[in-house]
Amino acid sequence: MQLRPSAILAILVFLFAAPSFSQVKEFQSKNKKALKNFTEGKKHYEKKEDDKAIGFLEKSISADPQFIDPHILLGAIYYDRKDFSSAVDYFKKAIAINPKYSSTNYYSLGSAYLKQGKYAEALPAYKALLTFGRLHPDLEKLARRDLANCEFGANALKNPVNFNPINLGPNINTEEYEYFPALTADEQTLLFTRNTRASIYDIATGSQEDFFISYKVDGNWEPSQNMGPPINTPRNEGAPTLSADGQILVFTACEDRSGDYGSGREGYGRCDLFFSKKVGNNWSRPQNLGAPVNSPSWESQPSFAADGKALYFISDRKGGLGDADIWMSELGDNGRWGNPVNLGPNINSPGKEESIFIHPDNQTLYFASNGHVGMGGVDIYMSRKDADGNWGPAQNLG
Repeated sequence: MQLRPSAILAILVFLFAAPSFSQVKEFQSKNKKALKNFTEGKKHYEKKEDDKAIGFLEKSISADPQFIDPHILLGAIYYDRKDFSSAVDYFKKAIAINPKYSSTNYYSLGSAYLKQGKYAEALPAYKALLTFGRLHPDLEKLARRDLANCEFGANALKNPVNFNPINLGPNINTEEYEYFPALTADEQTLLFTRNTRASIYDIATGSQEDFFISYKVDGNWEPSQNMGPPINTPRNEGAPTLSADGQILVFTACEDRSGDYGSGREGYGRCDLFFSKKVGNNWSRPQNLGAPVNSPSWESQPSFAADGKALYFISDRKGGLGDADIWMSELGDNGRWGNPVNLGPNINSPGKEESIFIHPDNQTLYFASNGHVGMGGVDIYMSRKDADGNWGPAQNLG
């Protein structure tokens, strides 16, 4: 059975492809009409023809309301459509038909509640799942992780933190996507990525990322301007960081299918870090930061330390602890960047870390992660460095 890339549908491997783990050995109906419609529905699901699949699966349930398998597959389809409320209804019905049919039904139900931020409702589902014997290790690991997220999320909702973000206004924000901001130490220059979706290149790829820059005048941000060449190219540029004085820019550029990073730039891996220096009012032609910072792997989302002596970035290179980790390289007296150091398990998780920002105090690191205990998705965390240079445990900002 060809499954979709969502986490919940991956769990269906246990239901339809691995009966030794799911306790399911055959479809649970003797009604020929129900079985025929379910089989047809499953075929359409495999072809990603969800509307047709839903029709046949509903007919299957009409023929045999106690047939559990179409309830499960309908729940998965609605989950994949992000209709989590409908997914909950079908998973609950499946469990009501036979509470012992499969442990994965409880995971599916808990996940559909978790996606809606209904932590209190999700908790019993995960706890029930963990009462089953012979759980597949991967399923048990997922359930314990999500159970911890539910417990944290329920407590966080009871104890909210003060948060009042201020929109920077129409000189910065538009109908397009703006993200990955970089600010100079004096807070007078703002550089950010905008997905303009407005170029010939966009037609081929569906994305065009460029840098825009704005300066604060009399306390207000001036209309942002496209930085133009040699920084921006017909390819994508993203995730910038500026030195404290705004004279050095480090950013990410990725190769296309032909290996081109844009305007003749050369690289080492899928995405590399490049740098440019400001000379007068102009920016120099970007150069690859080189090894050992860049590698045949993926490097992105840099953040400059205020003193300019350390560069933090994301990479999925070998030696990491998860899908993508935070690494740090120090600038040597010879002007070269040293071997990157992994920031370790207090910060890096088995999941993915991203969107890092090193505070000007060089002791406080902010980042996003989907691998630490949190609200169930990608949360923002903070870690502080102690006097010995060790990073403390990641703290969820709530």
